[in-house]
Amino acid sequence: MEKIFDIIKVILPALITGLITFLITKYNYNKNTPLDKLEIAYNRVYYPLYRLIKDNNDMDFVIDKCRLYLDKYNKYADRATIRAFKNFADCNTTAKKRTAYEKFEDNIYDRNSYLRRRLGYLEPSFFQMYKYLSASQQLLFVIALELIAMALFLILSVFKFKILYDISINASSVILVIIVMEIAFYIGCAIWNLLKSLYYKIRKK
Repeated sequence: MEKIFDIIKVILPALITGLITFLITKYNYNKNTPLDKLEIAYNRVYYPLYRLIKDNNDMDFVIDKCRLYLDKYNKYADRATIRAFKNFADCNTTAKKRTAYEKFEDNIYDRNSYLRRRLGYLEPSFFQMYKYLSASQQLLFVIALELIAMALFLILSVFKFKILYDISINASSVILVIIVMEIAFYIGCAIWNLLKSLYYKIRKK
């Protein structure tokens, strides 16, 4: 056992140093990439593909159009994009094609967002995006966060510490009550708005 610890003590610092060096090198490389090439990649590849995917649901149509862009401007697309498109285009079943399409779609959205930030285009902050969601979307988002928090507390309750167990269970119970109250409030508001709308329609008649 001591030999294993001695080996880990030698290997671990080397691994950490190598990882840090790799991350710094990658950061400097990305930072120093000429902006003119990034702008071409954005204008000729990623933004057109982003618009194409956003505006179309026909996967075969998307494949045909994407192939034109990626063949013509191949050197401006990164290898992950080309690989994701190849996997998508080569699928022979609808289920596999749908999964591959979602991965390709995620790649285009990620690259498009990254290039927009690098080139200085305006991007909304997290709070701005939340602010302009509809009421139902805001509710779903908050409930999703609350469910994640509840799941984390329930995971913590597995550990055999009485204090931690009690805190986790109580916190999960409180979150569950809040979620039920939020849903009930939203349903109540929806019913109220419906009744109010019906009232005004009847009144106009």
